[in-house]
Amino acid sequence: MSDAALLYVRGCTHPTVKDGTRDLFEAIAHFVPEGETTTPFVGMPDLASQARRSLRTVVKRLPDLVAIGEVLVLDGGLGKIARYQIVHLAGAPPIVAAALPLRADLRSVERRARPRPTLPDDTTGDLFADPPAPYDQTAKNLCRSFTGSCAYFISARATYHHL
Repeated sequence: MSDAALLYVRGCTHPTVKDGTRDLFEAIAHFVPEGETTTPFVGMPDLASQARRSLRTVVKRLPDLVAIGEVLVLDGGLGKIARYQIVHLAGAPPIVAAALPLRADLRSVERRARPRPTLPDDTTGDLFADPPAPYDQTAKNLCRSFTGSCAYFISARATYHHL
């Protein structure tokens, strides 16, 4: 536990840092090691038990501390285990996971050529030609099928209705 973090939190005079928000801020300061500004990985239930508040209070008040710029959430998010940094506290900055460096000395990957599909020579028809006949016949068959099935259901209903 860092005494400097607790002193900073108790001296914070921002208007939104009161009651449950102050308890949460003190709980975060309790987890900060001496000489650092960041907590180790802490879950929200642990923060709630340290603050002696409900988990709901922690979930509602943490965004307030982030919004006023006092706390920064690292390596996690709402409901997940995360590290919390007290932004204006003097101490060692947190170690942030850095992205892997890009390496230019690796050999380049050759692109594989895709085989192109072969098309018939005459793929374009006459612009003003009539559509081919199978489309007309398919539409007629669908229409006959639909009207035939409707007629079947209507006649079947009429037959059972009279019984």
